[in-house]
Amino acid sequence: MDRSRTIKYAAGEVDSLANYIQRKYYSKGFQTQKTPFEENGIPGLMVQIRNTADDLGGKVKTGIGLKSCAMLILKTRGDDLLIDVRAGSWLDKIFSMTVAWFVLWPLIAVGAWGAWKQKKLLDQVFIDAISYFANK
Repeated sequence: MDRSRTIKYAAGEVDSLANYIQRKYYSKGFQTQKTPFEENGIPGLMVQIRNTADDLGGKVKTGIGLKSCAMLILKTRGDDLLIDVRAGSWLDKIFSMTVAWFVLWPLIAVGAWGAWKQKKLLDQVFIDAISYFANK
């Protein structure tokens, strides 16, 4: 699924869209963070979303490949808003599946499930961002 879209004449909605996504995912138990950035000379706003905490349980989930993380990238080009959803981290899935292959082969299923959950999160963040404009 392509997770990039340009919304015409929506450049003024960057902050409200970022706040909407933050509230939506925070209410679902995700950690969120909003950060300004610049990419190729174009200023933007990034909303990071992740489903695990930094406590011991979160570290275990990361180690076995169950951490999901997404980045919503919002950039303006003139009056248009560029929306892009990217994966925050796939290395945990690769690590857990490699270890599982050689040591604990049942963890392959856990890593695959984590990768599926990651894809599902990315798709849902993109759908929620686009739906924000459909509901206005």
